[in-house]
Amino acid sequence: VLFRSFLLPPIPLHALEVGWQASSAEVAMGKCSLSPRGHAISSIFWSAVNLAMVIWGVTEKMRWTPFHQEMECETPPPMPTRLSTLSLPSPLAEGMFMQPGTAPFGLYTNMTTSIKCTNPGQASITMKAVGSETTLLSPNMSDLAVGGYGLPYSTMGKVVMSKDAHFAAGGGQGEMTTQIRIEQPLADVLASMSPAATMAGYSPSYTRSSQIIETCATVLGMTTCQEVKAEQFCGSYGGSCLTEVLDSSGKALVPVQLEPAICGYTRSLCGKEEDVLKQMKPEALGIQVLAEVPCPAATGLPNGTMCNVILAPGIDPSTRAPRALESAKELTPEAQEEQERLLAEGEAALQTMILAAIVVNAFFFALNVSLAFVCCRRHRHAKANSACRAPTPQVPTLMTSTASGSGATKAEATKPQAPALMSSAASKDEAAKRDGPEAQSPAEQDDETLTVTI
Repeated sequence: VLFRSFLLPPIPLHALEVGWQASSAEVAMGKCSLSPRGHAISSIFWSAVNLAMVIWGVTEKMRWTPFHQEMECETPPPMPTRLSTLSLPSPLAEGMFMQPGTAPFGLYTNMTTSIKCTNPGQASITMKAVGSETTLLSPNMSDLAVGGYGLPYSTMGKVVMSKDAHFAAGGGQGEMTTQIRIEQPLADVLASMSPAATMAGYSPSYTRSSQIIETCATVLGMTTCQEVKAEQFCGSYGGSCLTEVLDSSGKALVPVQLEPAICGYTRSLCGKEEDVLKQMKPEALGIQVLAEVPCPAATGLPNGTMCNVILAPGIDPSTRAPRALESAKELTPEAQEEQERLLAEGEAALQTMILAAIVVNAFFFALNVSLAFVCCRRHRHAKANSACRAPTPQVPTLMTSTASGSGATKAEATKPQAPALMSSAASKDEAAKRDGPEAQSPAEQDDETLTVTI
């Protein structure tokens, strides 16, 4: 209303008088309080705004297609746990061909890893360090030996983030830096070295993670952020391997020397705990048994005990060196279905909002264009009607006369005469003419030659 009031010219006072005299028929036809010109300008302006919103909505719809895009991360390097960090008392250390260690006995080590990722999606992602933690779990080998799931678990260590990792929308890059703190007492280490695990050539391990993730999305200029706590249970298989010996600076020795370590053999299967425990099978994750050979004496098993020679994605079959896994994680069918359901709900809500904005603005665009067309026609008709209703100017009456018997020349008779207004005096002159020049006084005869213009 304020916009329209600035566009309209001031209403003159005489127009108010004319407005009071408007007929009831004009009022019944719904005459606008604003002029058609003002309505047309306003409708054209708002139709342009609606068209811009429609174009913006279509652009947003294209920008959010596809709705979800996975993070693109570098292949994480293998992280073997070197047995040189294992501290064993004597004579246990000598029996495993190792040097005796010092208290506390067990496996205690810290490792740091960094992974760079790119976010191709349209929502920014921030993984927060505070409140995020991953617990490393070791199964109960005695329970596994009798066909159980390895309950109860024992804690091997923790994995925490050093700082928040932020990934901006539309190709933002960031780095996740994590610290792995392994703290496994000697009793738990010895329990994990069960004869069954040694003969099989691999053993399971589990993780329980809790991650605080904040996502922010901008749709049609409106930014919305949401913070969620994602919890997940994962399981994988690992076993013995050989890795390079490092110097005090963390670089491999030259010439290369190898030492025994514990490496991850397979990718992780993640989902709910009960689903992971039921579906976690070595064959499904890529472990194959190539052959059976007598177990080495270092294992402490009786002579003639056969141990498996395995092939796994995370270990080189010829050198027994660890290999990087291209796909570090996969979801259970239930977790995958749940993720797809949540993504479908989010996409439906987003697309509905964008589509509603497009449809509403398209409707008002068509409406404003129609109103502008109608108001322009009314404005033209109003101008034409006002021209037709204008008063016709009166044509003045030209009175020409010649003095009877006065000897007026033909040139004088053809001279243009000034217009004169008919009056009662003219009637008297005509009567005087009928009576003849004798009936007129000299003054009247002189006046007859004059032309009066009013």
